[in-house]
Amino acid sequence: MKLDVEQQLCGLDGKPIPQTGEKGSPPTTLKDICLTVLVNELPSDREKATGDEKFKRYILAGRINKGGVVEVDAKEIDTLKERIGKGYGAVIVGPAWLLLESLKS
Repeated sequence: MKLDVEQQLCGLDGKPIPQTGEKGSPPTTLKDICLTVLVNELPSDREKATGDEKFKRYILAGRINKGGVVEVDAKEIDTLKERIGKGYGAVIVGPAWLLLESLKS
């Protein structure tokens, strides 16, 4: 599946969500969100994440970091959804998941 990681996340009002919440801040992209959840340790990682899982996330983050359209498989989409769900609130989870789910249809 092809995932355009440069897509902007939009709020309920349809307007792009700014990165910092301040007026004039650049819009948050799917790339921003994905990189954050892939390279940072979530509380659940401390006891459960294996070195192999962390390495796979690192490799995926490297592909996403290049930007543009990235080839991903269903398991990688599930990983992104799981981590975004654990790492962010509904304001980010909603639009990010909508973009990720659109690949499966």
